[in-house]
Amino acid sequence: MLLLPLLVSLLSQQPETMSLLKEPLYPPPVPKAERQRFEDDAAQARTALVKDPSNADAIVRLARAQRDLGHPGDSLETLTRALEGAADTPAIHLERGRGFIVIRKFDVAQKELRKAADTLPEAYCDLGFTLYVVGDYKQAHDEYAKCKAPGIFGYLAARRAGVDAGAPPPIPEDPGQASAVRLPGSLTAKTPKGSSSIYTAYLEAVNRLQSNDKAGAREQLKPVLEKQEDRWMEPIYIAAEADYARIAPPKKKKKK
Repeated sequence: MLLLPLLVSLLSQQPETMSLLKEPLYPPPVPKAERQRFEDDAAQARTALVKDPSNADAIVRLARAQRDLGHPGDSLETLTRALEGAADTPAIHLERGRGFIVIRKFDVAQKELRKAADTLPEAYCDLGFTLYVVGDYKQAHDEYAKCKAPGIFGYLAARRAGVDAGAPPPIPEDPGQASAVRLPGSLTAKTPKGSSSIYTAYLEAVNRLQSNDKAGAREQLKPVLEKQEDRWMEPIYIAAEADYARIAPPKKKKKK
């Protein structure tokens, strides 16, 4: 009897967005303790917004909590309503740009991030990442040059743009660590036991792509994307998915 409620829940769950491989992406699981913290953040932000609907800090806090809970669509709706109402700040455009990255709307993300970049320099980091995942490595490198902490993607953008990238930055051993590369307000899950680190696999895939070994890159990326799909909101997963989408073999059409 316990299977029936679970089945109903799964069937009623709606995807948050579609992957770059045209597969539905559902809200990832959130540990109970973290879920409570995010829900508390959301409740406190809503209380502040009752007092002042134009409170930009509360709007951003609510949007981040919603994204942390695995609902970037709700987060974007919160930010969009704010822009249509009394609040229109660079911080809201920055968060909106980050939300569009998560749902794979990279062109719209770039527009939002550019609106924030003159006031909030950290937007250049997100803008660099957005250009990186669409394969515009030279422009990504240029934007990362304005970013205070370009990290691994700044390094990879330089490498793939054909310029001197210098020494690679340190890569987090445990993707669940706070030091892992992530967007503010996005979930970070740990690597499942028995699986390769997504960072290690991705860097090896990039090495193979730069050696024109597409088959080898596919071999590196495919199992990671399949086994670690709960991490679809993280930049490292988005980058891996973007590269894989460009080299994945076309799906065979079903015979009628």
